[in-house]
Amino acid sequence: MVVLIDELGRFDVVGVAKTGTEAIDGVAELKPAVLILDMAMPGGGGFHVLQAVKQRPSAPLVIVLTNHPAYRQRCLEAGADYFFDKSAEFDNFLHLLERLKPDPSAGSQTAA
Repeated sequence: MVVLIDELGRFDVVGVAKTGTEAIDGVAELKPAVLILDMAMPGGGGFHVLQAVKQRPSAPLVIVLTNHPAYRQRCLEAGADYFFDKSAEFDNFLHLLERLKPDPSAGSQTAA
């Protein structure tokens, strides 16, 4: 995923987390503009991360990209800005990233 985001250009991937705790701590420390979140992660699953991140006053835009489409409504209710099923909506996710591309002179940070 990180390589794909890098290839799109104009985004700086500032962090990658393997666990929910790492994700929450990383968002607090790195303050990315966008967080791409999978629901399947050890150490406090994706819902825990989503809720913790969205409670912060300067919460990033959260894009949920997962293989668990049944979680769509719950994620959107918990504050996800976007939700994509990896197996059926990956192209929609890529189109969203294209639309979110900032002006190259402004820069942007993304955590995955």
